Amino acid sequence: MAWRGHLLGLLLLGTLPCQAQVYGKKRLVFDVGGGGGGLMFTQARGPDDILRGASVVGCGVQYGFGKRIGLAFRYERMSARRGILEAGPSRVGGYTAAIHVVMGRWERSEVDGSLGFGPATITLSADRNRMPREGSGGSVMAGLRWSRAVTPTVGYALGATAHTAAPVGMADERGTVFTPQGVPLEVGFNSIGLHAALLVRF
Repeated sequence: MAWRGHLLGLLLLGTLPCQAQVYGKKRLVFDVGGGGGGLMFTQARGPDDILRGASVVGCGVQYGFGKRIGLAFRYERMSARRGILEAGPSRVGGYTAAIHVVMGRWERSEVDGSLGFGPATITLSADRNRMPREGSGGSVMAGLRWSRAVTPTVGYALGATAHTAAPVGMADERGTVFTPQGVPLEVGFNSIGLHAALLVRF
């Protein structure tokens, strides 16, 4: 099968000698990947949602302005089949600016940590013919990642990221959304994602 040939090619690449490090001064690294994790919606007034399984997709670019430190810009989206308050398929997504610091370095592989913040959008798609509800606010991200260089240009990474955002007001096409108790609906979230990514270094 074709996929077996591609897998064999990747394994052969992994056996080739490569002294390159993944990140470094004046290095630009692009990444794209996905995975899964847990997503929990929270409320300012009322009980929080349960932790729900979710899918994760993301991409980003990182530039090293030192041997062990760099700045990254990322987009990540996490989607769950259900949301808070009997909502249907729901998701959170946003952009993050983060500082990355290489904490451990070995031949062809590295471990780095990241801390960042940025805008996030929460979307609750409701059942029973109700309109989607959205809210936007700020979020904080922390991450840990192991990366390995396969060739001087290509590599891969395995990592985990956690996001948190305080509750923000939700609205639909008719305006502010209210809870059954008659108060404005404010929703936030906590999430953790496990993901794999392809890296391309310049």
